[in-house]
Amino acid sequence: MKIARIRLTESGKDRYGKPTFTEATTELDIVGFAPAVKGESEGVEQVLLEYGGTLYLHPGTDVTESDAFTIYGERYEADGPKARWVHPRGRYPGDVLIVRRSDYVSA
Repeated sequence: MKIARIRLTESGKDRYGKPTFTEATTELDIVGFAPAVKGESEGVEQVLLEYGGTLYLHPGTDVTESDAFTIYGERYEADGPKARWVHPRGRYPGDVLIVRRSDYVSA
C-alpha cells in the first residue's frame, strides 16, 4: 500500500532571520492501515468526528511524530512517536504509528 508522507523542511529565512518552511511530500510503501472513527456530539447541529487509525510500517520506515500523511485522499497527523511492532514469538515485523484527523459535520 502506498501513502504520502508530508514533512516540513526548512526552506530559508524570513526578513527577521527566522526559518521558513515548506512541505515536502514523499511516497511511502507501508504494510497496512487500520482505520477507526469516533463521534462526539457538539450540540444539536454539529458532530465532531475524529478519524484515526494505525499505520503498520516496514522496519525502519522514516516517520516522525511531526509528520503528516495522505491516506485514501485524506490528511492525517501523527499522534505521537512510532513504536516497535513485535510479534509474540519475538519477531520484529515493523513499526506502528497512530494517526488522527478531525472534522465537524452537520447532525
